Amino acid sequence: MLQWRNLSGGSTAVGKPHRAFENLPTGSERTMDISYIALITVTVSLLFILIQRTIPKRRRLSIAFVVLCLLIIRHNTVLKPDLHEETLLAFILGILASGMFWLLIGRYNPVDDQEEIQVMGMDD
Repeated sequence: MLQWRNLSGGSTAVGKPHRAFENLPTGSERTMDISYIALITVTVSLLFILIQRTIPKRRRLSIAFVVLCLLIIRHNTVLKPDLHEETLLAFILGILASGMFWLLIGRYNPVDDQEEIQVMGMDD
């Protein structure tokens, strides 16, 4: 009979599922990964807040950095196809969080140009 060795060192017959795969949830029983959603939500909201709080002269550079980071997140989602729903939910929550930041803080405290910023020292 054909056999193969798994990583744990035991052997199983071809065609028989290993006992490690017995407790895996099926498609309808799968739950969402909350820690992944939280991580991507925080990352996306911080990236969009970075764009909001960048001075206008440097905004193109920050947009390029954010696009690069979002492409890395998308690549991670392509590598793990079971995380599509979590990534989409986290992206929407991240946009909502950065929108709330802009609504509550960013709108009333706009970013100034560097020429207008003055640092006051002890002698001033």
